[in-house]
Amino acid sequence: MTPFYLQVRCSSCGEFIHFRERVKDRGDLVKKVGININLKCRQCNKAMGYHVNSVRARPYKTIMLISSAFFFVMTGFLVYIFILRSSPSVGSMLFVKSTGLLLGPLAIHSKITSVIGKCVIRFNGRIYG
Repeated sequence: MTPFYLQVRCSSCGEFIHFRERVKDRGDLVKKVGININLKCRQCNKAMGYHVNSVRARPYKTIMLISSAFFFVMTGFLVYIFILRSSPSVGSMLFVKSTGLLLGPLAIHSKITSVIGKCVIRFNGRIYG
């Protein structure tokens, strides 16, 4: 599954028409569906053809929300395990521990958002033809 969905603006009513295709860029989209894509708007019920260059990729918001939730849950869990349950004699290492604990979940969250952003930029940055 690609980390983004595709959308085009209806030329009749202006609403966004969302659709999914497993492609990396517009060249793959042309190979899969052709240079013109026939889509039907759910708002005005008009079917029209759209050129592949009018299609835009948008990241899935659910993936971003899951990634953010993972970051906060894992950070809270690690803070509880390593800081709140540690002995008071380790208080001098509190700053070092808290900084180190944030790096793991932050690195995973950053990697996920970076990969999604690169996929969207790759699709939107290349114009077919």
